[in-house]
Amino acid sequence: MLICQGYYMLIDKCFRFLLTLIVKQEYMKFKVNPSLLLACLLILSCKKETAPEVLPTVETSDVTNTGPRSALSGGMIISEGSGKVFARGVCWSEKNPPTISDSKSYDVDTDGSFVSKMEALEYATTYYVMAFAKNSTGFGYGEIKSFTTLGGLPVTETLPATNLGLNSAKLYGMVTANNYFAWVSFEWGLTTSYGNVIQPDSYSVFSLNPTSVSTYIYGLTNGTVYHYRVRAENVLGMSYGNDETFKTNQTAASPVIFNPDLTYGSVSDVDGNTYKTITIGTQTWMAENLKTTRFNNGTVISRMTDRQTFFLDIPKYGWYNNDMGTFRDVYGALYNWYAVDPDIRDVKNVCPVGWHVPGETEWN
Repeated sequence: MLICQGYYMLIDKCFRFLLTLIVKQEYMKFKVNPSLLLACLLILSCKKETAPEVLPTVETSDVTNTGPRSALSGGMIISEGSGKVFARGVCWSEKNPPTISDSKSYDVDTDGSFVSKMEALEYATTYYVMAFAKNSTGFGYGEIKSFTTLGGLPVTETLPATNLGLNSAKLYGMVTANNYFAWVSFEWGLTTSYGNVIQPDSYSVFSLNPTSVSTYIYGLTNGTVYHYRVRAENVLGMSYGNDETFKTNQTAASPVIFNPDLTYGSVSDVDGNTYKTITIGTQTWMAENLKTTRFNNGTVISRMTDRQTFFLDIPKYGWYNNDMGTFRDVYGALYNWYAVDPDIRDVKNVCPVGWHVPGETEWN
């Protein structure tokens, strides 16, 4: 393209005239000014437009094969820009955005696309990754993608036991699963060899945050020291919490206190338990909690040992904390609805003969 395009016709005539004079050797008559000839030549000069310098255009691939310490990404060269691409890869960092001065990998181009492996990553950490391509002008970058690496071994901490009774205790622990599913259990026993294993109600954990886990253990000996610890296992292995101890109680819960100024009667159930009774107006009530394990026709009621069996549609009874020794005489037994349902009391009545579970009107 000519930069002198607007004046081409005029200058062309001038230039042809000067050439004619030169050919005819008549230029001496006119004493042509050399500066004028040079000016015409400069005006008539042509210059090719310089192409703009353009960076490469690249897209960032989705992150795949994410593990605890590595992941795959890469990119696609959409355009090489104003020069051939001679370097390509990805850069990544925990900060957003990543830059070429952060961690990076260089890769070989295959039909415009390339795959990059990011290694030496931290467990359970969020990273930002961006593809790049470089030509003689500089670096072109793709869009930013984020991903979180998988975790390592679970992190476990054993916490103090609670709800101590004569024969039971509640064990506690804290587990951080580190982005893998972790299966949780407690070991317990008389020594640090433990010998017993029990799973909590929520025995699988999947979280980057600490999760509280707990379970009751039963059948213990009163006044005895026990050792326990929490443990958690994922696909990478097993982690163990610190050893903790607790001591079961030596005496039962405080007995029921009766008012010495009142007159009490008594009634016995099919198991031979005797209860104090009290008359209030025209009604007579038991003054202690029921603790029978049979209906008054002698039919055995099934015992429940965990909260799941409490909701089964069959009659069940249990003990608070599963600890009969500590809580039986104070709290009595715990019954599900199917054991006390008034609709079946003509067939199976949990109360002593001649007694029944009160209805709403009687209670009011």
